Order: sequence, then structure tokens, then C-alpha cells
Amino acid sequence: MHIRESTDEDAAAVAVLITQLGYPTTAEEMRSRLRRIAADAQYVSLVALEHTEVVGFLGMAFGLHYEYDTRSTKLRYCCWPLDTGFSSVRS
Repeated sequence: MHIRESTDEDAAAVAVLITQLGYPTTAEEMRSRLRRIAADAQYVSLVALEHTEVVGFLGMAFGLHYEYDTRSTKLRYCCWPLDTGFSSVRS
């Protein structure tokens, strides 16, 4: 498995995964969202690949702590196709 930042070409596969979380999404809607998110330095969108096929999606947000001087990373989405046996979660 290989993990990389998402691109416009991943939008259709990511839309399928997000739809499985219960958020019906078209490829074009997802493409638009991924573009907006990619323009914000506080977010990173990653896809997991098996050979050349997108088999998973991770969305992360970066922020600051009130209680520490360090930055934080929050996993916002983690999803895989339902037939793989992996769970899809949203935080």
C-alpha cells in the first residue's frame, strides 16, 4: 500500500468512500471540496493506493493547543471500501 496527497483525479474514488460514510457526494462535488481544502494550509488530504487504485482516504486538520505550545493534528476522516473489512470513521 502506498499513501500520497490526493489530486483532482482522485475525486471520484474519494466521493465513493465519503458516500459510504453516509454523505452522498458526486465526483464533481468532491473535486470542488478537495480543491478548497487543498488551498487551506491547515488541512491535508491523503489517499491510500493498492497498485494504482484508490482504496482509502485520510483527511487531517492541523491546529494549536490551548494547554501546550505545540501544534496538533486531528484525523478528520479515515475510510476504506466496505468490502475490505476495514472500518470507516469520522471524527
